[in-house]
Amino acid sequence: MSADDYAAIRSSYGQALQGIMSEYLRTDGARVTRFRNMFKQAVVQAFPDTFDGGWEEGGGELPIDPEANSWLVDRQTQEWGYVDDLFAHLRDDIKKGGDPSQFDGEIADRVEGYCSTLDGVRSTATAMGKLSTGADPLVQFLGNSGRESCQTCVNMLGKWYKLSWVLDNDMLVYPGNENYICNGYKCQHYWRDAKGKIYTT
Repeated sequence: MSADDYAAIRSSYGQALQGIMSEYLRTDGARVTRFRNMFKQAVVQAFPDTFDGGWEEGGGELPIDPEANSWLVDRQTQEWGYVDDLFAHLRDDIKKGGDPSQFDGEIADRVEGYCSTLDGVRSTATAMGKLSTGADPLVQFLGNSGRESCQTCVNMLGKWYKLSWVLDNDMLVYPGNENYICNGYKCQHYWRDAKGKIYTT
């Protein structure tokens, strides 16, 4: 999957989620079930497409193996679990009244968060795809501190690890990764192998 291919998937996913949330806020008497199902359907479409593309990007051949499929199903289920909380929050926004456009900034922030999660799916798929070929390259933790560099990042900067270690210990850099003190939100770090392949989107 090329960078352009993934950008198209990411953009389509973001636009779908933005449309769903905006329509829900602007529809009088909206039934949450319909919008919740639309949201879940967007996940069902974007996650497998992203994972398959990342898997091939890492050198793996389709179809993905059972272990990878199990990870993907679990990750989709986890994402679905956030949907109820999302719409409960949006209902609170509706109760505030006023012009729904006042919530456009909040929606945009939420969309970017969900798209960042999709970035993590791609990163994981790329790493799993590489391991599926029998290769397990050493990867180095590199990058810039960004807005803030946490102690986890400081301790690992410049060090080399097996890609399998990074994956097994869930140390790919993506927003929301609680294995980093910064949760992957505030830094600009990534993993790169000796050939220049980057394993973090």
